[in-house]
Amino acid sequence: MNLLATFKKDFSFSAAIAGWIVVLVGMTSSAVIVFQAAQAYGATTAEAGSWLGALCIGMGLLTIGFSFYYKAPVLMAWSTPGAVLLVAAAPGFSINDGAADWSIKSLGLFLQDTWAVNANLTLTYGVRVDVPMMDQEPVYNAVAAGAVVPGLGRFGRQTGGFGYDNRVTIDGKELVQPRFGFNYTFAS
Repeated sequence: MNLLATFKKDFSFSAAIAGWIVVLVGMTSSAVIVFQAAQAYGATTAEAGSWLGALCIGMGLLTIGFSFYYKAPVLMAWSTPGAVLLVAAAPGFSINDGAADWSIKSLGLFLQDTWAVNANLTLTYGVRVDVPMMDQEPVYNAVAAGAVVPGLGRFGRQTGGFGYDNRVTIDGKELVQPRFGFNYTFAS
């Protein structure tokens, strides 16, 4: 049975209305908080609308995709506590701070050679060195730096932060990557 026929068979007006009500209540309860977060960071009305539009499109596509994949109603939702955290963290910061605006430069050096050991065996070896360079460090995030609190309850979800200082970056930390390969041709 094709997808359209399956959809027509499974569709009901009452299910569509129930789904619409769930989405409406879920969206309107958190949309105000998303707009407050955008205003707290100094976003324009167009930027705030873009935030909300991106959330709606993403949630809609994921809801449709997962519902068809699992052949059951699945509703994707955003994190209202996450949106509240954006509002609470906003004082003193601009929209650029909230958007994690930073850049990285990288210097990469690569040396490689090939050695034909004999008519059947060829070795390839070398080394690559990458050195990342960052001119600035991210704004300190005390919530992310907080200690991890192990999960409790049925789902075992952890709470708290990640236990990492987000100001520590990869600036100047060299990455050395040795390379080795071989090619052997069996006699025909």
